[in-house]
Amino acid sequence: MSAPSKRYRSDAVFLFSNWLDRQLRVGRLLSVTLYLQAAPLEWELPRWPVARLLARLKDEGVAVQLVLASAALTDKALEMAQKLDLHRLSAHVDLAHTPELPEVGGCPVLAVVTGPDGSTAIAAPDRAEAVPGPGWGLGANSVLVQGAAPPMPASQTITSERFIALSSGNARLIRLRRQLDGPVATFGRAFWKAIAAEAPLTIAALQAHGVQHVEYTDRYLLNPLSLRLLVEVMVAMPGTKATPTRTILTARQDRAEPTGWAIFHSFPDDSMRRALVEALLPTATVEIRSKAALPHARSMALVLGDGQRITLLLDQGFGAWRAEGQPRHDFSSDPGAQARALKARVFSVSVDVGQDAPLVLEQG
Repeated sequence: MSAPSKRYRSDAVFLFSNWLDRQLRVGRLLSVTLYLQAAPLEWELPRWPVARLLARLKDEGVAVQLVLASAALTDKALEMAQKLDLHRLSAHVDLAHTPELPEVGGCPVLAVVTGPDGSTAIAAPDRAEAVPGPGWGLGANSVLVQGAAPPMPASQTITSERFIALSSGNARLIRLRRQLDGPVATFGRAFWKAIAAEAPLTIAALQAHGVQHVEYTDRYLLNPLSLRLLVEVMVAMPGTKATPTRTILTARQDRAEPTGWAIFHSFPDDSMRRALVEALLPTATVEIRSKAALPHARSMALVLGDGQRITLLLDQGFGAWRAEGQPRHDFSSDPGAQARALKARVFSVSVDVGQDAPLVLEQG
């Protein structure tokens, strides 16, 4: 593949994840190797379009491997949040690393796809479209190219557990799994009960010293369901007899959304989102910043009365849980009415089948 042998275009934009989906539908896939190009600092795995296909690929018997550069394993920019992303994806794929990520003709390789007729490499002339994230594999700036795959560098498998073990400090992995499934009104109590079972001394510290400040950071706090779960957790938090100060940090939406009707639909704009958070948590400070100004991690940081800092890193934030049925939400009403209706809504939540819903606890 020193030169591209074919080019694909779909409405002037090549969508590799869509092409891969079509190959799966017609039974043309035996294996897929995806390369995590670029530095970990640039990755945005929660918004990587191909991630949504991984479970289906596994269910259809397609062997999938995610390969990252060996240097990334010890890169300080490989945050715990990204390790949790990889841990989640590893439920459907094998993880591996290689000393050097492949390129062909100066173009980074996104993937090698193997079917009945052999192996094909897909490369991106525009390096920005090789970064795992929302712009990956779009072909918007320069059409992606494909050709017969040359020999790829050898890779070595690594378990997601190894990623967690490679973290520094006193991080502790807690798998919530299905422990929080049930009525939304009990979600907060179930959350802290699960942590108490794994880390009783942490809960004892909250109760003994009290929580003075809570800061929740989540770039993607985008719908009423996630807000309801966040509120349930904050209200049920041990050590909060005296209401702590609260700060909510989230990122500006990429674009305006159409007005939805369900509790899991995104807010149409940031002003409504801010107003609803303030109505649900009247004492909270809400800051909506640029995405670049916020870390990848979805985290809840607690500062205790004795100065201790306890941080909970949540893999997908509260987006790991789904509302059963289709609970409605009236985005057209005023924020106060939306808040009252949201708090009164009765429904159950559950985590996706097969997901660990991991949480990392750091205390210091």
